[in-house]
Parts: sequence; C-alpha cells; structure tokens
Amino acid sequence: MLQQTQTNRVSEKFEKFVREFPDFQALSNAPLDDVLKKWQGLGYNKRAIALKEIASRVINEHGGILPKDIETLKSFPQIGYN
Repeated sequence: MLQQTQTNRVSEKFEKFVREFPDFQALSNAPLDDVLKKWQGLGYNKRAIALKEIASRVINEHGGILPKDIETLKSFPQIGYN
C-alpha cells in the first residue's frame, strides 16, 4: 500500500482494509469489486488486484500459509522485480 502513496493516506485505509479482509481466505473469497471499493483512494488498482491474486495463490497453492522462500515470494505479482 505504501508504494508511491503517502503514509497518512495509507494508515486509515489499511485499518479498514484489514478489518474487511483479515486473512488470506477472506481476501481470496471477496469479489474483486469489493476489494477495489475498499482500495478506493489509494490509486494503482493493480496493487489491490495483485493482493487478491496473492491471497488466492496462498490459499490454493500453499495451504493458506505464506511461503518463506524468497523465490516463491518473488513469483507473486508486484513482489520483487515483476
């Protein structure tokens, strides 16, 4: 959320976002429209789309546990150089 966005804009939105989507399962299950509505005002919707995709991959490919392996993490959208 902080990538090219001011901290004061993110802090309030972050709290609301986490209340709405407290874990990977909630974010993965949420309709994209709901995710984008909660993201509204932060710009760069592709970051919200990437977060939702990451949540889905964590659920579907990693049993709901965020991998620790750097190469796996870098394979996720918006992480590392991609």
